Amino acid sequence: MDISAISGINSIGSIGSIGSIGSTLNDSSAGSVSSADGTSMFSDLYNGLIDSANSTNTAFEGDIVKAAEGELDNPQQLTIDSTKANIAIQLVSSVRSQALEAYNDVIKMSV
Repeated sequence: MDISAISGINSIGSIGSIGSIGSTLNDSSAGSVSSADGTSMFSDLYNGLIDSANSTNTAFEGDIVKAAEGELDNPQQLTIDSTKANIAIQLVSSVRSQALEAYNDVIKMSV
């Protein structure tokens, strides 16, 4: 199951790589941002988040196949990967909702 992105974003990654998003944010805030409005930075962070969620979901689907074939050595890993995939998808959904809410607030502001 792939999660489609808002504009050209097409896949999600592992929950462990979400930690790299924070370091990306810190690195780009220390240097110069290529886009004056910050859309490039947000796009990079959101793409990383989606890549992370997709890879987490792929790992979970792989565990499901292993469990069905009877090759899963650690049954607890299936539950762990299921929870990781669920949390990653909830995080992507929450970030998307907050971004849309912030956008709508900015649009409603009078200049």
